[in-house]
Amino acid sequence: ERVGIHFNYSRLDSNYGSLDLKGDFYQLNLFYNKKDPSDLKEILWTGYLGTSNEDNKNLDYKTRFIGFYGKYTQQIETYYDDFIPKIYVEADLKRLQSKFKDEKTDLGIGFEVSKIVYYEGLKVSLTPIIGYNHEFLKDRIYNYKGIKDQFQDEAKAGMEIKFEYEEITKLFARYEAKKSLNTSNYDNVVAVGFKVMISKN
Repeated sequence: ERVGIHFNYSRLDSNYGSLDLKGDFYQLNLFYNKKDPSDLKEILWTGYLGTSNEDNKNLDYKTRFIGFYGKYTQQIETYYDDFIPKIYVEADLKRLQSKFKDEKTDLGIGFEVSKIVYYEGLKVSLTPIIGYNHEFLKDRIYNYKGIKDQFQDEAKAGMEIKFEYEEITKLFARYEAKKSLNTSNYDNVVAVGFKVMISKN
């Protein structure tokens, strides 16, 4: 079991119809993480807050947010030690302050496979991820009539690499592509971040 702080910075590259937006994303998390080796499961709960700023020549789109995220992961037993397959379920409850949205609720499922290498006290993992997310309460997240949810259903695929030293500090880098299943819109996100574990049982 661990409690810790997670800071994330992302560079955003988004496409919404005719808009091509680029910007910065900052997020701070306070998290609780529990892993149970006996049945190969993991639980993550985190409260978070942050801000993002996307713009082009004609639009400056700023957002502040606060929320709660939970994820349950179950490892799949296999005869191969080199790769670790997992399935997961996640939920994200978020309150936003921006020009268009004021709240959202996402539920997602996905699959990931990890390749892990150990070197003395350093653990390196490479993880490709695929998933699907659905946004509930879509009629409540927009303040302006006539604006539709562009990412009510989305498919995503990505790759993450993590460097963890002595299970105390963790650095990661991630690329993720999200494609709307309702429109032609998509998001590309490149993220870097770090975690510091402040308790361990």
